[in-house]
Amino acid sequence: MEDLQAPRGHMRTVLASLLAFAALGTSACSDPFGGAGHISKKIGDMARDSNVSTIEVARLTSFGWDHMHFFKPGASKQEVCDFIGADKRVCDQIVRDESREGLSMTIAFSLKHRMTHVELHLLENGRFNIRPTAEGVEKSAAVFAVQRETAPDGKTVIALEQK
Repeated sequence: MEDLQAPRGHMRTVLASLLAFAALGTSACSDPFGGAGHISKKIGDMARDSNVSTIEVARLTSFGWDHMHFFKPGASKQEVCDFIGADKRVCDQIVRDESREGLSMTIAFSLKHRMTHVELHLLENGRFNIRPTAEGVEKSAAVFAVQRETAPDGKTVIALEQK
């Protein structure tokens, strides 16, 4: 993964928003029970529908955001916390689950450089073929073509290619 260093002012703004979410007890956090977050589940449901060829992530969310951020599969909780500038105490409240190589990745959403949602995305719900960057993907560009292949074991493998 590329070096995901955000500008210092950006990180302070993100951290301030995360502290506010933690204090309010609202959900800028991952699924509290482990497993896929609700956006990941919606992506997976759509990706498995043979009538769907494109997924517009903006249509699956009810919270505000202008950028979507991707972390490589298996990225540690600490890598996510370092990116958002959260210390361990705050991070544990925001990023509750750690991704596992080959199984999941972390996705996050921000609005005006303030984190609004973080969750695990199970790769079985679709593998995003996108290189993680500090800037993330703009909301209008978070549109993915769904490509399905059958693996040798007979399972369907779903790739999500940015359009």
